[in-house]
Amino acid sequence: LGWVIKLGKQDFIGKAELEKQKHAGNRRKLVGIRLLDRGVLRPHYRILKNGAPIGELTSGTFSPSLNTGIGLCYVSSEYAEPGTELEVEIRKLSVPAEVVKPPFLPARVKKN
Repeated sequence: LGWVIKLGKQDFIGKAELEKQKHAGNRRKLVGIRLLDRGVLRPHYRILKNGAPIGELTSGTFSPSLNTGIGLCYVSSEYAEPGTELEVEIRKLSVPAEVVKPPFLPARVKKN
């Protein structure tokens, strides 16, 4: 919210909490995720690392171009690096996945 809220201006309700969060740093990041096995990702699936929950899927689908499930999820900052191996809980099963940097496919735009 730093681009919307000016913390240097006068006091307002919630200012102290926002300043505290800013100094603590961002604990969660929005990252791309790709399944390493077959499956379809859907919103609100849990993201796991070694069986422990570390995040939640915000959106997902099956990509015919990649022939696997892809999506976006919030995870703890320490797991946001591309290539990090995670699991997605799909119907009580842990399916292996990895963090990827969107876009999931390279752009195919021709420049003149």
